[in-house]
Amino acid sequence: MLGLGNTLSGGIVPAATATGFTNSYSLDCDGSNDYVTMGDIDVLDGQDTFTVSAWIKLDGLPEDGSRYVIVSKDNAYELYVRNYSGNIAIYLRLNNGSVNYSVVTLNADTWYHLVASHGASGIGGTNLYLNATVTGNSPRGTQITINNTSDPLIIGGRGSYFTNGLIDEVA
Repeated sequence: MLGLGNTLSGGIVPAATATGFTNSYSLDCDGSNDYVTMGDIDVLDGQDTFTVSAWIKLDGLPEDGSRYVIVSKDNAYELYVRNYSGNIAIYLRLNNGSVNYSVVTLNADTWYHLVASHGASGIGGTNLYLNATVTGNSPRGTQITINNTSDPLIIGGRGSYFTNGLIDEVA
């Protein structure tokens, strides 16, 4: 709920319907300064098993060396899409250090469902999913416990990395 110490920067607009995705409103980020900060949401602090997911529809792909932050709680976890030397990949960064990623094929103006599941079902490490299909070799990394941090939960950006496109159904 906005107005309780939380801030909103950006806009919510009707989103085009995609196969398997029927919500009609999404966060519309412009890639330069739009994001939503939720304050210190601590539900995942100190956890060693969790899942983070979101629907995204990018206006374009990140430039080489850049990333689109989907959801972040800095110093704890961050789900983002990055272009590294021409390869587009889904990343989950844990505790501002350990990074798990998978190279994927994404196109602009197409809805995708991203999921990062860490330590679930005794697998250890992280599984990354694109449209309900596990990507690459999973699991990646080792199971770790997320830092307890007072950093805010942010959707759509962090620092100088902002998403250019629509974000919806962050969970």
